[in-house]
Amino acid sequence: MLPEVEIHSKPNGTLRVVSCNINPQNNDWLACVLPLLDLEADVVILLELSPENSRSIERRGQLVDSRYSHRSFRDWKQGKVSAGAILSKWPLEELSVDETIGYTEYQHFSLVRHTEGEFVVGLLHPFSPRNQSRWSSGNRIVNTQAAVAASHRDMYDIPVLVGCDLNAGPAQIRSRLLRRHSLAMSKPLLRYGGSFPTQSRIPDPLRLQLDDVWSSDGLVPVAWSMVDAVGSDHKAVIVDFEFSSEMKSD
Repeated sequence: MLPEVEIHSKPNGTLRVVSCNINPQNNDWLACVLPLLDLEADVVILLELSPENSRSIERRGQLVDSRYSHRSFRDWKQGKVSAGAILSKWPLEELSVDETIGYTEYQHFSLVRHTEGEFVVGLLHPFSPRNQSRWSSGNRIVNTQAAVAASHRDMYDIPVLVGCDLNAGPAQIRSRLLRRHSLAMSKPLLRYGGSFPTQSRIPDPLRLQLDDVWSSDGLVPVAWSMVDAVGSDHKAVIVDFEFSSEMKSD
């Protein structure tokens, strides 16, 4: 069990991360993103931006917020990769792509230099499994990106966080693949309700938990919540983490 996140008050020493699938057809994407920036998060992970929205943030300064002046972007590629962004209050260093692992266009990880300690943050969103081919391809993508996350954890000897929309539930193979690479979901097992689909009559207990922030050793979730995201069919996930005592002692 974990308590709900104190939305309007972040405890000292807490690392707050928000992850949200914006929905590329979201005509109210700014109305979706701006409230997320008011949640006092250290890092905001935006999944499935439209190419136009991503360019607007990256190149045209449409989303101007001095609190999140450190940013990195995953490029959109037709029929393969959705656009994504990492917004941070702390300095970011985008990490190089590992050509040996495969699915390089999906790789997007950045090193965050937080005052409490450094960590790596990434994003993961395989396309929805509308057919067997997309399901199998998505499984391979999840496996390779989990391997990249683990390699960053080992290389830098710091924790890794990944904002995910797995398009699969906590008991399915994609979640199991992340666990095989020593990543753990943040959602407490006894918390009712799923993150998708919000624009439906499906009651909360029957909705699917597709979205979460997964973490490696070194960061411990201490509070977890979801909030509505304007114009999206996903809820945004908010997680408060604390650095473990072992990481602090290092």
